[in-house]
Parts: sequence; structure tokens; C-alpha cells
Amino acid sequence: MKKYSLLLLLLFIISACDEPELRYFTRINNDGTVYKRVSAVGDSAKVYDDPFSFDVSDGWLLTYKKEITNVDTLFFAIAEKSFPSIEASSKAFYHDADTGSVENIKVEYEKRFRWFFTFHSYRETFLQIFPYRHYNINDFLSDNEKKYFLADDTTVINHLNQKEKDAWNKRGEEHIFSYLSKSLSTEYINMLDSVAIKNGYNVINNYQKEVINDFVMSTLDDGLSKSLIEVTDSLLGSDWVSDVYLQGYFNKLESNWKDKTMFWGSRDYKVQFELPGLIYKTNAPFVDNHNCKWEFRLGEFHYCDKVLFAEYRTTNWWAFIITFVVIVLLVWKAFAKK
Repeated sequence: MKKYSLLLLLLFIISACDEPELRYFTRINNDGTVYKRVSAVGDSAKVYDDPFSFDVSDGWLLTYKKEITNVDTLFFAIAEKSFPSIEASSKAFYHDADTGSVENIKVEYEKRFRWFFTFHSYRETFLQIFPYRHYNINDFLSDNEKKYFLADDTTVINHLNQKEKDAWNKRGEEHIFSYLSKSLSTEYINMLDSVAIKNGYNVINNYQKEVINDFVMSTLDDGLSKSLIEVTDSLLGSDWVSDVYLQGYFNKLESNWKDKTMFWGSRDYKVQFELPGLIYKTNAPFVDNHNCKWEFRLGEFHYCDKVLFAEYRTTNWWAFIITFVVIVLLVWKAFAKK
């Protein structure tokens, strides 16, 4: 087995796939209502094949169009909907169940009233697609490694010569390989412990954990193989692991192992918030008047959450009017007494 063949395949998939670009637009109005528009942009085969991760039949207005440029013809699938509140809009994109390879977006909103002004905090989190959160990817990859492997940003190694680039790539692949193998082996061990506790068997001890971790590390490309089950039974001196495997207990883990946990696509995302106030804090790289804009790739929320936030201030004009009237009345009363 070539230890890093999986990672090389992943990088090939990232550069070769041609998924439609998704553009999320949110406009929060002064009255608290929300307008959402989601556009899928790409070739006709992908755009017309249900490119959205939400139910467009639930009150969404769906339209299609195309634009002819000097380079290519772009096709658009556009879904639009207005919501009575931010809370109502959040339910359209958030799923309690594991969503696999599609977007699962959690919306959070808070406001603080301060008489003349109200301060608002709006946040959208593209939740991690990788279903296991036993470890933090930041403990395995540096910021530059995340940019290179997950965001496809090659500029972080432009200053290196070829030999240094090769060494840098190899270290990064080792780090991803370590993260994947530890995550999957920990999930497997936790599932074993669950069966053991339920049936009165001994849970996996530290030595057995090390053996399983090492075995998974060396056979990660093979998925949840029968040999791993046999090694586990041999370690425990039993056959109950094979029994639960044949009963389908590991089916979901096995499916994840083969498919969505390993691969991320090349899909691009553009997200824009249009906010009804003065933006005073945000992590958006582009801010234009009342608009915050982000651009990123699917890999950036494959192994960790992608948080987009903006804080803005709205003016309570009625508070100014009331204050002005009160001051005028106090002044008039003071002069009237004199």
C-alpha cells in the first residue's frame, strides 16, 4: 500500500471536480423580515439536477437563466424566499441529522437595546461535514496547511524551492492522514465500548487502543475491513465483534469511511449579508457599505466549522425624538416658572 495514495487522490479530486458554485445572499430588513436568495451557477447538467441542500418546494420561488460570456455559457438556478423573521429563516438551512456532503447552516442572532441604538449580532455557521468531532483539525494542521490542502491556496508555498515543496507536502499529508486515522479509530473504539458496556464485556484498554490505532493508520485506504474486525476479536480473545459486524452494527461507520468522510469537492461559495445598519465588526474580508462578503471553498468546512459573522448598529430615531421632546418640555417648564 502506498501510504499517501489516498491524499494524492483527494488532491486530484479537488482539482478535477466541477461542482456548481453556490451563492448565498441574505438581506435583513429594518422591520425584522428576511429575504434569502440562493443561486447555483455552473454547467447545465449540474445546475438543473437539484443543486440545493434544502427543500425548494417549501415556498421557494425557483427560476432558471443563462448568461453567455466570451469564455463560457453559465447556467443559473435561483431560489428566493422571504421570511417573517430571522428565526424562521434559520429553519430552512439547518438539519439535526448528519447531512453528509451538503451544507448544514446554523443561524444565530442576538440584539442589545441601548436606548439611542440597538446593537445586533448576526452569525451563520457552515457546520463541519466530517461527522466525527473527536479531535480538532487545528491540532493537526497549521494555518498554512489548511489554506493549501482545504482551501486550495498554493500561494503559501510559492517561496519554497521544489525540494522544500515536496517535503512540505509530505508533512502535510502525514498530518491529514493522522487526523483521519485517529478520528475513525476513536469512533470505532467508542462503538466497541458501547456494545461491551451493554453486554457486560470488558471495554477496550489502552494497549488494545494503541494496537487498533496503529492498524487503522496502516490500512486507512482499505476502509473498515474484515481484517480490522478479526484483529479486534483476536485482541479481545472473543468473537462478539464479528457477530455485531455481521448484524450491520458498523454499517454507517463503514459507509462514512468509504465515502463522505474522506472526500471533499471543489465547490466554491460566495456569501453576502446585507444589513440595515452600521457594520462595526465582522470577519468578512470584503465590506461595502451595508454588505459583508465572503468567498471560500467546500474544503474549508469539511473538517471544521466555517463561521461568518457581522455586528451592526441601528439607530432608534424614536428615542432621539422622545429625548428631544422631554428636554424641550423641561426647558419650557423652567422658563415658565421664572
